Amino acid sequence: MRVDQWLANFEEEHRSAARLLLGGLDLVSEDQVRNGLNEAIESLSASLQGPIVLLPVRELAKDSSYFDLDDDNVVPETLASRGEHGSEAIVANVVTGQLRRKGTHFLANPSIETMRKFKVRTILLINDFAGSGDQIVDFERNVGRHPTIASWRSRKWIKIQTVVYAATKPAMERLREHFGQAQIGVHKACRNFDDCGWSHDERTSVEQLCEKHGPRKRRSGHMKFGPYGYKNSQGMMAFSYSVPNNLPAILNIRGRPHHGQDWQLLFEGRVVPPELRSLFGDASPEERLHRSLKAARQERLAKGSWAAVAGTEASRVLLVLAAMSRRPQRVDQVMAMTGLAATEVIQLARCLRSWGLVGKHLHLTDAGRQELRHAKGLNLIPAPQLLHANHEPYYPRKLRVGR
Repeated sequence: MRVDQWLANFEEEHRSAARLLLGGLDLVSEDQVRNGLNEAIESLSASLQGPIVLLPVRELAKDSSYFDLDDDNVVPETLASRGEHGSEAIVANVVTGQLRRKGTHFLANPSIETMRKFKVRTILLINDFAGSGDQIVDFERNVGRHPTIASWRSRKWIKIQTVVYAATKPAMERLREHFGQAQIGVHKACRNFDDCGWSHDERTSVEQLCEKHGPRKRRSGHMKFGPYGYKNSQGMMAFSYSVPNNLPAILNIRGRPHHGQDWQLLFEGRVVPPELRSLFGDASPEERLHRSLKAARQERLAKGSWAAVAGTEASRVLLVLAAMSRRPQRVDQVMAMTGLAATEVIQLARCLRSWGLVGKHLHLTDAGRQELRHAKGLNLIPAPQLLHANHEPYYPRKLRVGR
């Protein structure tokens, strides 16, 4: 198997670190991306002024304009005329699906004249992944370079906003800085080494492995690709159709060793080999829960048997409580620790506040801390199935067992 061949690159005493690295990866299927993007678009667009133009993000020449500068009736190309259309084609397909569901509320890739006719009020840039945020920011500049778009924006007749399936922490900061907090929608957070729940010794062993077999560090000058991927960002997410360039270098072609032995690749550059695609998106709910609790540094909860009988909704509630015990400052930090989507975290936080378990700033109240302490040593008794008339997650108001 390919994974075994890749592990064989390392000495026996270093393979446990290599397994830790593999175990921390978030492997995302194409269906997960489609479903997540649809959810993110629908969630953000509900608060936007329409009509809304949906534009898949793609690479364009620097200082070029997305819209034709000479003829306002020219419809721009959604996809590049040459090259592979991996993520671009998936995002374009999501846009097509949104048009079929929403009708005239959305427009896809119109000309400037069509936008003028329908009095478009929002342009929504859509992408599957933001590793640094540079691609989306560059594309926004290409879109805004047309004089008509620039004029509409200066008069506040139109806004440009963005939605991505997943983004790293640096990318979120970059997008917030460029677009503004209220003008970005991120479905999931891409984890890095900080979010993997490794102990100090485990993380040290993984870092030593990456640095030993990754690219040599330059003594001077900027190194765009280091041992931890693009800008050394330590990304831990890969897609079934594409491998981002911010993963640790030893996972792809940039990780060739410095000695003479043959190096068995895991990912072939940016491509996922066919024999690995079955691994994407197949983690069980129990496995995801265990991994997320470890990332939140809740070892006792991760090892407890309560999850087997708590049910999905109660498990998600405790997972968010566990993450909030780390005193996060923003929703995206909870997203990174839990692996939950933004809409899930926001909904659960709202419920936890209404129950008095969480305060205004995503921090636990005394009641929340007491609930979490009790859950760490608790084997839950299965509760009878109840019918609920609303969409609020069901969670037993008191996790107490008679003594």
